[in-house]
Amino acid sequence: MAAAVAPNGKVIGIDRDPAMVAKARARLAGRSLVEVRDGDVHALPLEGGSVHRAGTDRVLQHVADPGLTRFITTEIVRNATNGRSLARLCAEAGLSVRSVTPGAPVFRDFETADRILGLRHNVVRAITAGDLDTDARQWIEEADSRPFMATALLFVVMAEAPA
Repeated sequence: MAAAVAPNGKVIGIDRDPAMVAKARARLAGRSLVEVRDGDVHALPLEGGSVHRAGTDRVLQHVADPGLTRFITTEIVRNATNGRSLARLCAEAGLSVRSVTPGAPVFRDFETADRILGLRHNVVRAITAGDLDTDARQWIEEADSRPFMATALLFVVMAEAPA
């Protein structure tokens, strides 16, 4: 993204997880066009009208209200299938969709998968809702002590506001 805004633009990355913010800051250190901020999608640390383009990655499936008039959920992950609606949501919001890129990362490290996919959080939600019994808590806590692999189909939609 930094190459796309060079030489005068700026890329702002926002994440609610302090560990992910720290990793991103370390990985992107020295890139003057990139800034990584702590923040939550429900209260973005941005001034209104200050952003000309936006991209989200693994966000809408976790928001309290994704803004859809009709949405599909699974029993465990709230709004798990919203990724396939991103391009339509952007267009409905008046944005011009530049590209849609699918990806299916493979996670072999439980901690990284948990941070990105919210595994522990979703197991707790499912136990609280009565969809899983309390044995699931032990399973998820032990998951990082044995060989692990997970994947998910993700969509990256690049859209921009009209000039």
